Amino acid sequence: MATRPCPRRLGHVVLNVRDLAASVRFYTDIVGLEVSDYIEDQMAFLRCGRDHHDLALAQMPAVPCAKPPMRPGARAWNISRTSSAPWPR
Repeated sequence: MATRPCPRRLGHVVLNVRDLAASVRFYTDIVGLEVSDYIEDQMAFLRCGRDHHDLALAQMPAVPCAKPPMRPGARAWNISRTSSAPWPR
């Protein structure tokens, strides 16, 4: 069996959302995260520790303008590992 990577933490997750305000309410009231910053009505940054943010929420445009169209869901993330060895394939 191949050795599996051992992440130390998952951070800087960016989610595209249809309703920024409703998403912020969910992640603060239900999940327990704290808002650390906003970029106007386009993005909200939330944290559960000392980092500036662990989760960023990006408001999707009301009218799709990206090609291909932007979809709700994960857009980016960062995984911290204890080793600099390449990921197993």
